[in-house]
Amino acid sequence: MHTWPFPNIPPELFDTLTDDEWRTLEALTQTYLEHVAHRQQRLPATND
Repeated sequence: MHTWPFPNIPPELFDTLTDDEWRTLEALTQTYLEHVAHRQQRLPATND
């Protein structure tokens, strides 16, 4: 099992992000997760 979840993005790339880029990335990630959670609440349950 990989310890780094992004096989196409090296972890060193994250070390080069500015504080503003970090805040933007965090905000975009939070927005995405909220959208997914909202969609899951609207979709009917499945028996997968």
